[in-house]
Amino acid sequence: MNCKKIGVCYGKTCGPAGAASIKKILEDTYSAQGIEVTERLCCGRCKNNNSIVIDEDVTISRLSPGTIKERFIDREDAAIAEAREEEKRIREELDRALDADLLS
Repeated sequence: MNCKKIGVCYGKTCGPAGAASIKKILEDTYSAQGIEVTERLCCGRCKNNNSIVIDEDVTISRLSPGTIKERFIDREDAAIAEAREEEKRIREELDRALDADLLS
């Protein structure tokens, strides 16, 4: 993977839902590659916990200690690309909603 840092959300929802286990799995997987795995404050995805933030650039959510390997580690590039597409779609929906509200 080409990233330098993975932030694991430790917010009020993600923390109790397995953040420490996810962080440990990521550390065990990526420490030899020099990728820093850190705790981070809430990233605002509480409804879709647990979340990780790659290089402060893209957020991947709906993870758990039991799914982190299949949903992220085994398919890093695809997971990042899907998260970018999801974020793009959300921004476009928000822009449309704001434009429609302003035109009303």
